[in-house]
Amino acid sequence: MQLGSEERQKVIDSASILLRLAFPLKGPNHLYSRWAECQKYIQHGISSARWFERLTSAGQEVASSPSFISCITDCAWYLIEVGNGRDACSVLEIALNASESKLDLEESHLLNALGMAYFHLNQLPKCHKALIKSLRIRESILEPNDLYLAASFQNIGNIESAEGNFESAIRNFEKSISIREAHDNDSSGDLTIEMSKEEKNRLTSTSTAYLSKARAHLGAKDYDLTISSLRTSQIFWERAQSQSALEYFANYLYGNLYLATQDYDAAIAIYQKTLEHVQQRVPGSSMEVSIHYKISIAEFRKGNLEAAMSSLSTELQKVRLKQDCLGHQARMFRRKAQIIKYAQERGGRAIWLDSVDTPSPEELMSRADGIRRQLQGARYLICETKDEETCFETLVSPFER
Repeated sequence: MQLGSEERQKVIDSASILLRLAFPLKGPNHLYSRWAECQKYIQHGISSARWFERLTSAGQEVASSPSFISCITDCAWYLIEVGNGRDACSVLEIALNASESKLDLEESHLLNALGMAYFHLNQLPKCHKALIKSLRIRESILEPNDLYLAASFQNIGNIESAEGNFESAIRNFEKSISIREAHDNDSSGDLTIEMSKEEKNRLTSTSTAYLSKARAHLGAKDYDLTISSLRTSQIFWERAQSQSALEYFANYLYGNLYLATQDYDAAIAIYQKTLEHVQQRVPGSSMEVSIHYKISIAEFRKGNLEAAMSSLSTELQKVRLKQDCLGHQARMFRRKAQIIKYAQERGGRAIWLDSVDTPSPEELMSRADGIRRQLQGARYLICETKDEETCFETLVSPFER
């Protein structure tokens, strides 16, 4: 039976209210401590957004409600946090088209989320534009110490860090941390008192701000400050009792730190631990690919060419089936070319080296460079002015570098 416009609108509004009641409210914080709840309802959120889009595309008269927009925004944030930027972008664009609000907090929340979805898709110019617009709206409406501004400063810090502007990134992270810590009213430190979900989320968000700051310090090669920020981040996530949700982000960063300081055994050990954690929480994610890639670097630098090739080959077969993993393919093709060339120059013998199925280093580099040219477009020539390692690192999502 065909519903009339009034009945159809009632169904949409009722469904939106029910989903809003079920799906965790993000607010100005993160959802890491509530992933289990999010996972139960995320498909309902995606389906609701796509149903709304189908109705409007068919010319049906439907209107969005604050509950619908709010819930879709929070569903998108969960998708962003688990690394699914593509679906996050899709539902956020539906919500932006449906929203009747302009230049208010609702639009700023949508733009902020859309910016970070672009961030995870490594579309940094689009990310920067959306985040700045969101910040300007928030600055015009909110008090200077509002937690939504803290979230904006942290996200802008992340993009500055990804673009190599580490001093600017750190300044933004410090603004975010200053606001967040001013809201920290847990002065008793009594862990026997049950903490509210809101309090856990707030402490978890402070932890992520320090984690982001550590990432910027690492990019700037300030290793002592990297360790200091990582340890402070850990203090906050332990207070929030949300260790499981943040541990693999921190461990991946520790692995990068050990790799940078040439402690390859420690790097491999922490990457393996991170891999187990990721496979439990977000199996099949591109973070798995990045971890295998980093393990291959550590093994290569230790001189374990067989182990380095093994880490690359298995994952390369997987990512070649995924269109959104082209950047990972390019990095891995380049790394395989380096390993094979190194082995050949030293007269090495191995099954994979002698196999007729093993491409030459030149062929692998040609594939890698072709993907880089495809992904970077006009920025390809700009990247030629940087070192080759940096050019290939920028092909993947910043948190997976």
